[in-house]
Amino acid sequence: MNKKSILKRRGAEAFSKQLISNGGTYTIDEVSGFLGISISEVEERTGSEFLAVQIDKVISYPRWQFKGNKLVEHFSEVMVLLNTTPVTVVQFFLTTAENLNKSPIDALRTGNEKEFGSVKLLAQQFEQQIAR
Repeated sequence: MNKKSILKRRGAEAFSKQLISNGGTYTIDEVSGFLGISISEVEERTGSEFLAVQIDKVISYPRWQFKGNKLVEHFSEVMVLLNTTPVTVVQFFLTTAENLNKSPIDALRTGNEKEFGSVKLLAQQFEQQIAR
């Protein structure tokens, strides 16, 4: 196995561990079941409303984007602002933001509209070069 393959495998393992340590994932069948929508509807809404990641060739849905049997309020509004890969979207939502003193997903889970505004602004600025 070459060095690039080893590094790629290690990255995938670290990503998987990060998802597990933040609540794990659901299968598409589980998401369909608790939301009460068809699997095809989950597939249609994946990427625009729901975040899905591929782990070992299996599509999985991070649990932290859901609160009970619903999507975390404002989650999809923020996700669509992040025009990047699913892995980078995960990093955005799980990394503590200095101005919030918590991760964006934790801020959204509070239901606080002011914090939603801050998360939305962070998403709009994410991966943008800002002159200082």
